[in-house]
Amino acid sequence: MGRWVLLLWQTAIRCVLGTCLVTIVGCASLEFWSGASVTPVWIEHVTDVTGRWEGAVKGIKGYKTIWVTVDITSHESYTTYTFVGTGRETPFLGTGRVQLLGGRLLNEGEGRTLTLTLAEQKGIRVLLVTGIGKDGASFHAELKRAKE
Repeated sequence: MGRWVLLLWQTAIRCVLGTCLVTIVGCASLEFWSGASVTPVWIEHVTDVTGRWEGAVKGIKGYKTIWVTVDITSHESYTTYTFVGTGRETPFLGTGRVQLLGGRLLNEGEGRTLTLTLAEQKGIRVLLVTGIGKDGASFHAELKRAKE
């Protein structure tokens, strides 16, 4: 039983260190991408971010910039997102469910992991999206409310 306890502690320590590393890199990338400082805003209700958002997706490891439109829809018992991107030879699209956890929207599955953070930049609300695709490539997007 001693080996299991040791293995459990090692796994817990790795998870904590990994989370810290992701947090540090994520916070550092907020400033890196926009060039202007951003202040995270706690998402209290999904309705704070429902609607259409659009902006540029930038690959952290050499991908070209792609324009994306994201619709966040609140249903009675769950919330979904749908995105459509252009800028490649062929458009791409996807959909999935997000959950509100710790003031952010989170998605894991559908071949990607996403974190959506509401922030304020120069007095304007922006939706910051960080993710890892099914191919392991990281990406970041700064989305603004689409004009209707």
